[in-house]
Amino acid sequence: MDNFTEQLKKVLSAIWKFIQFILKYLLIGARHVLKFLNDKKHLYAIPLFYLLITSLIIFVAVQVYQNYIYEDVEDTYTMDFSNLDDVEEEPEYDFASYDFDGVHVVIDPGHGGYDPGAVSQSGLLEENIVFEYADALRDRLLESNAEVTLTRELEESSELDERGIEGDLFISLHSDTFEDPGIHGYTVHYAHDFQIEFAEAITDGMAVHSPMYERGIRENGYQVIWQIDYPGVLVELGYLSNPIDDYILSSYEYKHEIVEGLMLGISNYID
Repeated sequence: MDNFTEQLKKVLSAIWKFIQFILKYLLIGARHVLKFLNDKKHLYAIPLFYLLITSLIIFVAVQVYQNYIYEDVEDTYTMDFSNLDDVEEEPEYDFASYDFDGVHVVIDPGHGGYDPGAVSQSGLLEENIVFEYADALRDRLLESNAEVTLTRELEESSELDERGIEGDLFISLHSDTFEDPGIHGYTVHYAHDFQIEFAEAITDGMAVHSPMYERGIRENGYQVIWQIDYPGVLVELGYLSNPIDDYILSSYEYKHEIVEGLMLGISNYID
């Protein structure tokens, strides 16, 4: 017992000496710092003054912005989707007249079946949204004497290889999501140089009718348009992660406006 007590005293004594050593050099360092600050006031006083003034200005600006200027995004983008299921039938619209006799258009509603695609803020699936647009576009094309083929029907699955159907024009429809809900608008993609002219015509047609922001034309090697050897485009109709695009893509009125944009684009290209 006496031996243990002696060992404990030695350990505690060593710890205390170590603490004293640390405190000694901390005090020495503090004295040097204070001496430097006292002797070199002319070096840091003015910069420190400007730093404090700048910090004060930034603080005041942030407070003014947060309290008087900033509007919460949730307040800015307020959409009511509660009545979407209450619409029993679509209203009638006056459409432009086209004659696409002899033109075979292949419409590809993106995703489908086991691959539902993105989910909108209102809980709708991309596969169903784009199929509605594809179906409405098919009706308009048939009314305009075109031959139309869909790569899939509602809730059907179709492999990418199976979507490479021969035709004169190919349109693949999608509605993606993005991490940033502020990203919005439609984009037209092409895979080959010989598809650029068709992509430009579709973009110009959409610009006339679509209420969405035009994000332009982009080259991308998406398989559905890369695997075909005739004019084709992949159209991202909008971003379901954006509340405005989500609302527009779920609206009967805007659906027909966007379809008319596609029709005008086809007409511009054919003519």
